[in-house]
Amino acid sequence: SGQYETEEKFEDDVLEPLLRHWGFKFQRQHPCNFTIGTQYHTCFIDFLVRDPKGTVTLFEDKIKILNDVQLQNAVSQAKSYSLLLGINNFVIASPEGFWIYKLDKSNEILLENISSDEFKEKEESMRELILKLRNN
Repeated sequence: SGQYETEEKFEDDVLEPLLRHWGFKFQRQHPCNFTIGTQYHTCFIDFLVRDPKGTVTLFEDKIKILNDVQLQNAVSQAKSYSLLLGINNFVIASPEGFWIYKLDKSNEILLENISSDEFKEKEESMRELILKLRNN
């Protein structure tokens, strides 16, 4: 890793252009509100992605994912957001690649891992998979 100084720079240089190219609408740092007892909390989803039919997916972005612990932390975070918003899938994104997950109840299932080296050749199939998941 180390290709980007900040997560924001990675989002500016890679993710925003990608989502625009795919024709999606998105909101960066979308607030996700939840309550535990009488306490109110707000977390922020890196990208909430939509198209004219509604919400497609969410992206949880990290500046680096170099091992299973870092990946699992990102997955736990994204899964929580997906469950709160009723979204049945999510994408983990980092300079190392993309991990596309679907949810079966509260269990995450990795469908595809696309490394940054193979991304260009799999970009359109990734978009198709994300759209297909939304329809399930």
